[in-house]
Amino acid sequence: MSRQTPNERDRTIGRELALRRRAANKTQQHVGDHIGVTWQQISKYERGEDCISASRRDQIIEYLEPVPLTGFSEAQAPYLSPRSETYLRTELENVVRDLNSILDRL
Repeated sequence: MSRQTPNERDRTIGRELALRRRAANKTQQHVGDHIGVTWQQISKYERGEDCISASRRDQIIEYLEPVPLTGFSEAQAPYLSPRSETYLRTELENVVRDLNSILDRL
């Protein structure tokens, strides 16, 4: 099996995971111990040197919850949390409902 080369999305996810980890006041060692990898591997993920699998990313996010997504763009939010898609769908439904309400009054 060939090893995947990290791309810009991997680097973006890594930077955001590092921000989230620091916001949760956790060390790379804490996160690594929780998901079963070394702190060095966490460092590689955060620097974008290694690709991170979706399941591994979800393990890290679940461990670091409930740190809010402040500071992350909405376009990047779906890459970070498995719950983001549901949140964005709900927000979109609210906007559509409000828009329909306004149009009904015209």
